[in-house]
Amino acid sequence: MQSLVKKVYSSKRLSSFFHVSSLLIEIIVSVSFCLQLVFTFFGDVVVALKVAVSAAVGLVMVSILRKLINAPRPYEIYDFFEAPPRKGSGCSFPSRHAYSSFVIAVLAWLWHPAISISLLALALCLCVLRVLLGIHFVRDVICGAAIGIIAAVIGILTVVL
Repeated sequence: MQSLVKKVYSSKRLSSFFHVSSLLIEIIVSVSFCLQLVFTFFGDVVVALKVAVSAAVGLVMVSILRKLINAPRPYEIYDFFEAPPRKGSGCSFPSRHAYSSFVIAVLAWLWHPAISISLLALALCLCVLRVLLGIHFVRDVICGAAIGIIAAVIGILTVVL
């Protein structure tokens, strides 16, 4: 994996393309979540609040866990990065981007399963891009995604039950 990340980072065009792709996916996923909450809020305020709280509680847990573990990022460990792909250091494990994209994608199942599947595909792409850009290790995105899925399932169960 390290050699693949090195190849991606050494290509300015590829690295730029991946950064832009990552940003576009983040925007699409975030906007979809906002739209889901707005539409749900007007339909059922209680459901919208349960969904928002389940996502927020998980995000706080992931943020605290990141601070406690304070794992280094790939660009801090490997010497082939001319400049860090992002500002800051540490707090790599677990990935908040992976958490957020997966919790949103799974929660979307409440509104529309086809949209949920599309968002899951985008979440997976985002995780791959974060690894290829040298911002996270594979373990970071897998753990973030797993926590996101668990938080979303808990959120769905609170709505259904």
